[in-house]
Amino acid sequence: MRAVTIAQKMSGTGTIHDLASDQCEIVLVFDTAESAVVTPAYYNTNPIYTDADGIKDAMAEMADYSPSIIDRDGCLCMYDDYNGVVGMRGPTGYEVSDDD
Repeated sequence: MRAVTIAQKMSGTGTIHDLASDQCEIVLVFDTAESAVVTPAYYNTNPIYTDADGIKDAMAEMADYSPSIIDRDGCLCMYDDYNGVVGMRGPTGYEVSDDD
């Protein structure tokens, strides 16, 4: 099982569009899923864990909440309807840990 931890941000910093919360750290636990579709912490929604085939539906379900894709390696990915998941936007600094 792999976990990606989004560290807590300092209160009063960033915007409501940040994935990090000023209340607590956010831990995404990947059992077998390849990716998680997450929304900014402000919206307080549960992530949708999915494989490549389910990304389009998950993104559509959360379309009103500025969703992002984080893969099991902690990379922030982009998605478009034509190409699907298309690589990462860059390193995130999220902590990745394996618990066997």
